[in-house]
Amino acid sequence: DWGKNSPYDIGIFKEHLRRTIRASEVLGIDAEERDGWRHVLDNLAPYPVSKGGYLQDWERIEMETSHRHLSPLYPIYPGEEVHQDSTPEIAEMGRRSVERWIDRGSDAYTGFSFGWLAAAAARMGMADEALTAIHDHIRAFVNVNGYSLIGPSLTPGLAPYMANRGPDWETKLPNCESGSCLCAGINELLLRSPSGNLAGEPLIHVFPAVSTEWQDVCI
Repeated sequence: DWGKNSPYDIGIFKEHLRRTIRASEVLGIDAEERDGWRHVLDNLAPYPVSKGGYLQDWERIEMETSHRHLSPLYPIYPGEEVHQDSTPEIAEMGRRSVERWIDRGSDAYTGFSFGWLAAAAARMGMADEALTAIHDHIRAFVNVNGYSLIGPSLTPGLAPYMANRGPDWETKLPNCESGSCLCAGINELLLRSPSGNLAGEPLIHVFPAVSTEWQDVCI
């Protein structure tokens, strides 16, 4: 309702079509339909990119304020089309997109937001930014028993969205989505196997993004 051609929608279509085409080739089925799938894939709208070189929320529309859902970064994470090993132009667009999201601040973040940001930053090789997001998640949403929460931040001033919504949102609930996002952000710093080039050779990166805080990391 707010706009058209969001990176989220386009990214899902692209990923679905590429994988379907490749599966059809590997399995030797649906050959008569592949040309139609390729036609759709080749004629999808391009990702909306601002004059500043970052992904917009929708075509020619972008939010200026913080938001808890990082879906415009889908082509970076959980999609696999944009990452640090992309062409220099695409990789730069990805980095600027993550930087743009960081610049918006965490005012509207909830339990899953920092982990999502950490994973996207790690995909772009931005290890220090990813580690900051992980630490902020722990400060804001990880309880003493290790459960990740959805609810008001444990650190005043950091991710104040839930607290600002009033007393009906004061409950701190354990939330599997939040914990899973935190684990995903950590995992993306340690090991990655991008499959954006489905027809290419497998690629495995060990420690694809290493923070300057890590002085004794080794394989």
